[in-house]
Order: sequence, then C-alpha cells, then structure tokens
Amino acid sequence: MGEQLTVNMRFPHAPGDELRVLGAEIEDGDVLLGASGVRRWLAALSAQVCPSCGPRKTGPSPCQLYFRFWLMARSRVGTPPGGPRFVGALYVVGTPIGNLEDITLRAVRVLREVAVIAAEDTRSARVLLHRHGISTPVTSFHDYTGPGKSHRLVERIRAGDDVALISEAGMPAISDPGFALIRDALQAECEVTCVPGPSALLAALVLSGLPAHAFHYVGFLPRRPTQRRRLLARLATEADTVICFESPHRLVAALRDAIDAFGADRPVAVARELTKRYEQIVRGTLAEALQHFESRAPRGEFTLVVGGTDSIGLRPESSADERPERAP
Repeated sequence: MGEQLTVNMRFPHAPGDELRVLGAEIEDGDVLLGASGVRRWLAALSAQVCPSCGPRKTGPSPCQLYFRFWLMARSRVGTPPGGPRFVGALYVVGTPIGNLEDITLRAVRVLREVAVIAAEDTRSARVLLHRHGISTPVTSFHDYTGPGKSHRLVERIRAGDDVALISEAGMPAISDPGFALIRDALQAECEVTCVPGPSALLAALVLSGLPAHAFHYVGFLPRRPTQRRRLLARLATEADTVICFESPHRLVAALRDAIDAFGADRPVAVARELTKRYEQIVRGTLAEALQHFESRAPRGEFTLVVGGTDSIGLRPESSADERPERAP
C-alpha cells in the first residue's frame, strides 16, 4: 500500500471492512491510506457510491465531502518536513506454476490495481491477466534487463505508483531475476510487500514423501558437468532433504552424477509438470529414477527432491504417479 498517510477522517459511522478492502487501515478511528487507497477514494468521489456509506441517490456522502476537504487542505499545505511521503509500493506477487486457477484473490486484486506489472515473460503474463480479466499495463523485467529499467521502476514507486513484480511462474526472486528489482527498491527505502503464491519447490517437496521439516534448496544445477559433480559431492553429506531444478535434456546426466555422489539407493522424487494436466512424480531410489528416464524421454521442467543422510533407510515405495488425461 505504500507508506501510509494519516487521513484523520472521523466518519459518521464506525468504518468497517469495506474500507480495508479499498486499501485503508483503521487505527483508533482514524483511516490510514496509501497511494493506491487515495486513488480509489478519488475515483469514488465522482461516483454516486460512497466506499463507506454505500449508494446515494443525490450528492456526495459526508465521508466523501470530508475526504475532499482533506485533499484540498493537504494540496495547499503539503507534507510537513519529516512527515510521511506519498509513495507507492513494490508488490512481489506469486503466480501459478501451471494451472491458471492457482492464484489468490488478493493477487488478482493487486494485479488489477497497480499502475504497472513488471513481468519476467510478458507473453505468459498476458495469458494469465486475460484469464482473470486484468488490463493493467505490462513491462518486461528478465535476466537481460539492464539496471536502467530497475531504476525507472523504482522512480515510479517513489513518485507514487504501485508496481507488481511477477515471474514466469511461481514466486519472484526464487531462481528468478526479480531479486534485482527487490534489492533496488529496498535500497531506495521503498516499501516492498509480498503476496504469497505457488512454488514448484514446495509443491514437489510436500508430494515427495520425504522429510519436509528442513530442506536445502540449490536452484538449478550447474550446466557444466564438472561444476555439477562438485556441487553434488558437497551435498552428499547434507542431513536434510535437497531440492534442485533441472532441464529435460540434462536430467539423465544429472541423475547419473547424483548416483555417483549420493549412492544408488538414496531416495528421490522427480516431479514434472506440477499442477498441469500431465503432472507426474516418480518416487523411488536414484537408480530406479535413472532407469525410468533412460527408457522414457524426459519432457517438461523437473524438480528433484533427494533425501538427505537422515533419509537413508527410508525407502519410499517405488511409483510413477501420472495424472490420466482429463480437463485441467
């Protein structure tokens, strides 16, 4: 919501949840509004519906009149030195990892209300936005985005715009370039808030059948075989569950290297196409997983969940769960 402004609006009645939906917070009878909340109230001034009082047949409501006078007074006197600034916020929004229905009501509202959406992939972003009837402008923010783009987005936030950051799928900044914008916004003392959503690594972990009380996530395995083997060798003594991402054309090589590092009998769950129509989870040992994917060409993006040293002996029942064809 951005850094809050104390409006000190004493309403004719007790303000309720409808004000919070409009971006306000209530504190001792006062209403606290951020940048997006002020914009929504300004829009309400021209309508015959008061966000607090409800529909009216004629004229503005007492609440609207009070808010109008407050805005006029503030525009004349400005913000006192050292007082709150009228700035926006950066919303880090989780989006679906496959099934477009896996998005929260809050995420839909935020994406609809912000001034602009910074997206890792603008094409997939527009598919999601179209599905949920959102027409907010979209701009790209990906691995090849230069620092100038991040600076411009931060300046928009400082000028009062709310900005949403989304990745191609899942939570921004998790194996995703969004970290740079979050870092720059924090360094500029902008408010950064999270709208949680789906995560492939957490979905794979809870479906793996392996201990989930603690885990070590390493992102994508290195592309170079030597670096990959070195990393896996370091992880071989990890007591907790290990999670990583891998691409289909390197999956078999990664499983072979994992066997060399962890041993053929280490338990593993290999998940692909999570939440999609052809979701599949192969559970068993590393040797059984390798045998499975040597006989079937890997397709899709993979999440590997490997049991730690504390899981040795917890041999999961071998399975290759795959959804039958049906409507998504």
